[in-house]
Amino acid sequence: MPPLASSEHAENITALKCITANGWIITLLFIFKGKKFMEAWYDKAIPNYYTAVTDKGYINEEITLK
Repeated sequence: MPPLASSEHAENITALKCITANGWIITLLFIFKGKKFMEAWYDKAIPNYYTAVTDKGYINEEITLK
């Protein structure tokens, strides 16, 4: 997989991927720390994924219910 960002200004993110016992798969979700997500910041190097932002960069109730 190609690198998605430079390590100079790297920051941890949360990535969520789940597969059930019967093989049902949810779409990959990346959660970034911040207030507003700018789609132009990312080049879609990974197909079929969702993005979200939260104050701390972790999953929360609001993200879970979407």
